[in-house]
Amino acid sequence: MIADCDRLSAFLDGELTYTEAKKIEHALAADPQLCAQFTQLAAADALARQEFAAMLE
Repeated sequence: MIADCDRLSAFLDGELTYTEAKKIEHALAADPQLCAQFTQLAAADALARQEFAAMLE
């Protein structure tokens, strides 16, 4: 299974079906490069959320 950035983002946002999410979870467990990519995406997402929240204050 190849997970592209859009699929990882959808997984991060909880937008995938249970089955799709399980496939991503298994892919992340099996592929260190994919896991590193997901970790970077999650960090960028957290930073964006933090910055956006600061703008709303």
